[in-house]
Amino acid sequence: MSLNPVVNCAVTVPFNRQFPDVLKPDSMLVFCGKIPEDSTQFVINLQEGKDPKNIPFHFGARFEGEKDQIVYSTQRGTNWATMSDVCCDFGKRGSDFKLAFFIWNNCYQVCVNGKHTLIYDRAADMKIDTINIYGQVQINSLKVFDLSCA
Repeated sequence: MSLNPVVNCAVTVPFNRQFPDVLKPDSMLVFCGKIPEDSTQFVINLQEGKDPKNIPFHFGARFEGEKDQIVYSTQRGTNWATMSDVCCDFGKRGSDFKLAFFIWNNCYQVCVNGKHTLIYDRAADMKIDTINIYGQVQINSLKVFDLSCA
């Protein structure tokens, strides 16, 4: 297991970049950033290819009302799976946040500011090679870690 990131890059939103052979099971993606005061939403898609026809993991953060909410799902072609949602706490608008995605063999796990937030079943036959980010968010850094023991 390597504690040094295999990817360490700055991000300008909108962001759409392929990472061949990096986004695989036993990986951790860490996004550090800030949510602007006037933000209502942002999206991070872990997808296959730059054209979003297959999105194994869609993560949408929404900031309406008093509770922050995450919606998540999968898209195959033009068909979306049922959207699920969960409340979370990104913290005060304008302050820093840390978002971690774990890619396991059977699921995705998400932590917001160090707190476990959700687990979502993973379709093992869907490949991930691209990260697509858009919406009202500032991402200062993206790091990808290989958590495999090999």
